Parts: sequence; structure tokens; C-alpha cells
Amino acid sequence: MLANNQTTGAAAAPTTDAPLARRESTVDVSTATLKPRTVLVALDHSLHSSYAAAWAKDNLLNPATDLVVLVNVRPIAVGHASFYEDMGQLVRDVEEENRASSHKLLQHYGYDLKRLGFQVRAISIRGDTRSDVVRKAQELNATVVVCGSRGLGTLQRAFLGSVSNYIVNHCSCPVLVIRPPADSDLVQDNRGSARAPVTESHETAMLPVDQESAPSTPLAEPSEAATMAAAKQAALATAAAHDAAAQHKPAPEQAHAMEV
Repeated sequence: MLANNQTTGAAAAPTTDAPLARRESTVDVSTATLKPRTVLVALDHSLHSSYAAAWAKDNLLNPATDLVVLVNVRPIAVGHASFYEDMGQLVRDVEEENRASSHKLLQHYGYDLKRLGFQVRAISIRGDTRSDVVRKAQELNATVVVCGSRGLGTLQRAFLGSVSNYIVNHCSCPVLVIRPPADSDLVQDNRGSARAPVTESHETAMLPVDQESAPSTPLAEPSEAATMAAAKQAALATAAAHDAAAQHKPAPEQAHAMEV
């Protein structure tokens, strides 16, 4: 019968009663292999985006190594010319509302991360969400991009497209698209696109926000030609509506928008 410390076809290993010496490591393994990262978190006002931001904070971000860049791309102001005589004033009012809303959103999430010791940069961009998130990720040489899922249905996705799909297919860095669990209230009640609450206070307002505009959409007043074209379009639509009403015919639908 073989002894307990023997194996078939092999010599018995030497034994010793002396305890093995414990080797103390002088390397801090918690930070030795970690490199600085730039994590771009694309935000919007939806509950899906709020979930993605919370997931990243709890599962991905590290205050010891990460610069967290919060990006919100706000839309370019357009309006229905038939309701305003001064299209220039309309555009300015909508632009200011979009700017303020974007800044409050970024300050809400940025302040929360600042409290936890993160390095945070907030950027509000006026432009197109798809292309400008990709552009900003390239400019920052982002390590990873985090975004939420809009949860569009098949028909909506076919017509509107998916922001997250575009970012995944065009970013040169890894992209994490964060979807809530299928059995969560956001999915079960289809509330993901609802507006998430934003906290506004003196403390949150202290967080600086960089304001940018996409290269193709400079921050500028609407041109006189564009304003006159919109006014002419509104006048034509009004005249067509009057003619149709006089003839008891429904007026054709007109879309009134001005490019800035």
C-alpha cells in the first residue's frame, strides 16, 4: 500500500517539520496594474440614461484612476413659424431653454460623482447626438464610452434609428450600452424613455460646464435670409389654410422649421 505522501510511479516528496517562510509582497497590487482612464458617459434626460449612469458609478468607475467626462448633446432649436412673428426671438428662447436644461442635467450627475471623489468634466454640446458623441470620444481619446439604451420598439428603431447602435458601430473605443434587467420596472412598465428627476441646488450649480457646438452648427444668430424664408413659408401656409377653409376642404399639413 502506498503512503499518503506518495504517488504511483513517483518518488515521495521530501518532508520537513519547519514551517514555510511567508514572503511579504512590497507591491501594492490594488493600483500597480491600473492605468489612468478617460470614461465618457453620454447622458440624456431619460430614466434609461439615469440607470446607465448609476450602473457605471457602481460597477465600472474608479475614483483612483478615472477622469469621468459627462456629455449631453442638446438639440438645435427649430420652431413653428406660424405661431411667432419673430423667428429670431423664438430660436433664442428655445436655445436658452435647451442650454439651461442641458447644464442642469450635467451638474446633477457631475455633483454626485464629485462628492464621491471622482475627477469630473461636464460638456454640453449643441448638435447631433450620434455624430457628436463619437466625435468627442475621438477627441478625448476615450478609453470607453458608456450610454443607455433608449428601448425603442422595432418600428421606432426603423424610423428613428438607434443612437447606441450608431455609437457602437462608429466609435474606435469599446462602448458599453447599459440596459436595465428585463424584469425591472423600467422595462415592464415601459418607462425607460420617461424624464428622470434632476436635482437643482446651489451646490450642483457650482459645477462648471463646458459649452460647445458641433463644427457644422456654429453658435450664431439665424441669418436674415433664413428668417425671411421662414416668414414667407408661414405666410404661404396661412394663405393655403384660408383658401382651403373657404372651399370647405382640409388644408394640407405643412412643416415649418428653420435651419440655424
